[in-house]
Amino acid sequence: LNRLIAIQLTKPGGSVNRTLLVRSVEGYAKLKIKASKKLYSNVVYGLYLLGSNNIYKTLDAYFVYKCEKKWTFSLSMHNLLNNKILVQKSISPNSLNEYSFQLVQRYVLGQVGFSF
Repeated sequence: LNRLIAIQLTKPGGSVNRTLLVRSVEGYAKLKIKASKKLYSNVVYGLYLLGSNNIYKTLDAYFVYKCEKKWTFSLSMHNLLNNKILVQKSISPNSLNEYSFQLVQRYVLGQVGFSF
C-alpha cells in the first residue's frame, strides 16, 4: 500500500507558498509454510516508512498444529525484532513535533482449542 499526501502551505495573505509531498509507505511480506495437513505456519514481516530516515519494521510468526479432528494447538509470536519504542517526527516551517510510543516487547501467546 503506497499513499501520497499533499500538504499546501499558505502565506498569511492566503496565497499558496509551496506544496510539500509527504510519502507514507506501508508493506508486508508473508511466508506461508504448510508442512502437512496438520501443521502449518506463517511468518509476517512488516515495513513502515514513516519519514526519510524513520523506518519501522515488524516480524511476527504463527504456528498451528491440528491434533486429530478435535484438538488444535497454536502459538503466535509478536514483535520478534523486540522494538521498544516507536518515534515519529514531523517538521513544518513553524514547528518540530516528535511523537513517541512505548511498545509491548516481544511476547508469545499459546492457544488450545477443542471442538465437538
